[in-house]
Amino acid sequence: MQNKNAQASLGWVFLAAIISVNAISAPLLSQAVRSTQRPFDFYGHELKLGEAESSILAGLSKDGFAVVKIKVTGTDSYLVNRPPTNPGGEIAPLGSLDFRDQKLTRASKTWFSGDGSAAEFSTVLQRVFSAVRTSNVTECFMDQGESQSPEGESRSTYFVCGDRKIEILVASVKSPSSTQAQIEEVLEGRK
Repeated sequence: MQNKNAQASLGWVFLAAIISVNAISAPLLSQAVRSTQRPFDFYGHELKLGEAESSILAGLSKDGFAVVKIKVTGTDSYLVNRPPTNPGGEIAPLGSLDFRDQKLTRASKTWFSGDGSAAEFSTVLQRVFSAVRTSNVTECFMDQGESQSPEGESRSTYFVCGDRKIEILVASVKSPSSTQAQIEEVLEGRK
C-alpha cells in the first residue's frame, strides 16, 4: 500500500512539474503555434479549442472520469483522472484541461507515465508522433525547458507542429529517490 501511495504521489509531482515547466516555456512555444482545427482525441472525446467548458466537463463526468479543479492564476484548470478501481485505490492521472472565459484553451493527454522499458517508451513515442502529424503543417519547432526545486528536478523537450505539441518530461525526485518519464500530447492555442 505504501508503494502505491508513493507512485500516486509521483504522478501528482509529474503533473505539477508539467504545469510549472509549461508556464515558463509557453511564450516561446506560442510563436510556432498555428491552428489546424483538427479535433483532439481526449480518451474518446473530440475536443476543439474554444469549445464550451460546461459541455466538455459534463461529457467527461458522464463517462465516469474524475475531474478535479486546481488553482492556476488566470485560468480554470482541471486534472482529469481515471477513478480508482477499488475504494482507496490509486488514481491514474490522464491529463489536464485549461479554460479561459469558459472556453477551452489547452488540453493535455498523458500517453506514457512511469519507469517502463526503453522499448515501451519508444513505441509510445512513435504512436504519439503519428497522432500529432497533420498534412497541412509543414514546419515544426523544438524547444527544451527545465525546472529545479529542493525536492528534485525536471527536464522537458517540446515538439510543436501547428496547434499540437508533444511534451517529453523526465523528472527526478530526491526522496524517495526516483526518476520517471512521461509523454504528453497537447492541444494549445496562441496565448
